[in-house]
Amino acid sequence: MSYAHVEDGVVTYRGSLPKCWRNISGLNLSDGDNDFLKTIGWLPLTETKVAPTYNHVIDSDQVVINADDVQITQQVRSMTADERAVRDKSHMDSLRLHRNGKLAETDFYALSDNTVSSDMASYRQSLRDLPATADMTKWETDDWAWPVKPE
Repeated sequence: MSYAHVEDGVVTYRGSLPKCWRNISGLNLSDGDNDFLKTIGWLPLTETKVAPTYNHVIDSDQVVINADDVQITQQVRSMTADERAVRDKSHMDSLRLHRNGKLAETDFYALSDNTVSSDMASYRQSLRDLPATADMTKWETDDWAWPVKPE
């Protein structure tokens, strides 16, 4: 179970009970004895986490201190234009790095003494077209799909 230590109306600690706290050794052994823990400022903690969407980031937590528990809910907010620009540049840099590696793996097909199949030429062109053709909202998700390398 998770707990929050509340002092002067402020959460000063959250997580599992520590083994030692101020002059109390073995505080963690009091896990579940909420009546005792309440007398020394420890309340059961409920945390609600959220998964931000593509153009959102986790913001500060909303903390509600009740008589018998503490509830913490993560809040999200829209990204600023600067935050989106930094994220997009990072994604593009990462995509280009991976794309360049995939192109390097097939460079030997494009040597002057090789005949490149139309499938391989199409694959390499698809890679070169990235990131212009990429849906970056799917980058670093399970929905991302690279062009398929021909056999």
